[in-house]
Amino acid sequence: GLIKSTTNKRPHDDTNSEEDRKRTRHEIYTKSCPKFAVKLSNVIPIDSKSTLDRIRSKCQGMCKWDRQSFPGSQPVSMDSK
Repeated sequence: GLIKSTTNKRPHDDTNSEEDRKRTRHEIYTKSCPKFAVKLSNVIPIDSKSTLDRIRSKCQGMCKWDRQSFPGSQPVSMDSK
């Protein structure tokens, strides 16, 4: 069922285990090449862990982000609907 939170966070469903809901960095790096919903000219996915780490580190520095997560890493729909 849903858990009521006393913080500003949205309630979450606790029916799945924490491990089921979270993706590990290893899973992100080992997934196949992502597909965009629409064709974007001159845009290619980054599939190198070292490149991803370098970009993440640079963005975290520019944002003064001191957490493990990546700022702005929420999924964004590229659907034309």
